[in-house]
Amino acid sequence: LENTKLFKIEKGVILVNKVYTVPSDYNPGMNYYADTTSQKMKQDAAKENLIIKKGSSFRTYDYQKKLHQRYIRQHGEKDTVNSSAKEGHSEHQLGLAVDLTSYSEACKASFAACKLDDKTADWLAKHAHEYGFILRYPKGKEATTGFQYEPWHFRYVGIELATALHQSGLTLEEAQDYIKKALNLGDKS
Repeated sequence: LENTKLFKIEKGVILVNKVYTVPSDYNPGMNYYADTTSQKMKQDAAKENLIIKKGSSFRTYDYQKKLHQRYIRQHGEKDTVNSSAKEGHSEHQLGLAVDLTSYSEACKASFAACKLDDKTADWLAKHAHEYGFILRYPKGKEATTGFQYEPWHFRYVGIELATALHQSGLTLEEAQDYIKKALNLGDKS
């Protein structure tokens, strides 16, 4: 891509998307907080009789490249551009993203049959921020995020920011200027 830049960090908030990229050797593994809080979120959802499975989390640059190329072969480049991030442009490489699915009988037989049912998707949309996660690609924000609505893709940003984004309805892209201003209020440098 011609207009790509190294990932953007505003006071600890990392933005990776079609514009901001992660180097091929950036390989932190799954973030401890994203992993442990996603487990807690799954446990709390189970109390509501919602069984959530973690479908995908940390991915290396090379794995994302193979996955993206496979999607292109299966669906064509036109259909893949808004549904799969190119290598270096995936939040999964940060170790901060999780794809979540609902557990079902069909899912027992094949993980490919796992989908996020509406009831579970609604619960996650309402409660994920309480665990520090945001629905990263919400419906109606495709032009802003560059990706289609993905009710299964959640990004860990911490409880405070996740709650602010949830309450405002802003995406990470839309919130960057607000984040910078809010975090610099006390910064005299």
